[in-house]
Amino acid sequence: MAESALVKCSINGEDPYWGRVVSELGSAGVGFDLDRVEVAYGGVVVCREGVALEHDDKAVRAHMEGRAIEVRCDLGLGAGSGAMLTCDLGYGYIDENRTTS
Repeated sequence: MAESALVKCSINGEDPYWGRVVSELGSAGVGFDLDRVEVAYGGVVVCREGVALEHDDKAVRAHMEGRAIEVRCDLGLGAGSGAMLTCDLGYGYIDENRTTS
């Protein structure tokens, strides 16, 4: 998920598009059950059991404007955990590659 260009673009655009996150989780080659997934931005849960939740949109947007964005994904399948540090796609990269095939 942390290496997905689509997720990185949503972070760059300050768009908490949890559907992209869940899509990447589902295709990661690990155990996955949409009915158990939870996604949070900056501690604000936006998706639980594969369904959008009502949440404090202003808090999520404020978090997305920050320098360090935390996207927490809970697969709901066990006690293991992991962390990954990544970066968004900057405007220079996006401009350079948006017209190439």
